[in-house]
Amino acid sequence: MAQPIVTWSNRAIRRLDEKSLWYLANCGEAFVRSFVQNVKESVDMIAHMPSVGIKHKVVGERQYRRYINHPRCFIYYWHTATHVHIIDLVFTRQQDRP
Repeated sequence: MAQPIVTWSNRAIRRLDEKSLWYLANCGEAFVRSFVQNVKESVDMIAHMPSVGIKHKVVGERQYRRYINHPRCFIYYWHTATHVHIIDLVFTRQQDRP
């Protein structure tokens, strides 16, 4: 079976970009590289095993899930047999402290 196609929403991309910029200003380039790599690895794992996330809610045919990428970062997504849709990244406020 082929790995599902991963699609990122504009919101999820924007949140990743915003957090990366914040980390760049407050934690440095090496930290940003590590952070982005960690998110990408988590999304790859979700694509390989979409049921890994905790069921968040069901709306119609879609079962929304969340995956805890880090204690202060949640990846929200839904999936079908052929696609994984990353819909949001949610960060807690505590993460905004250097």
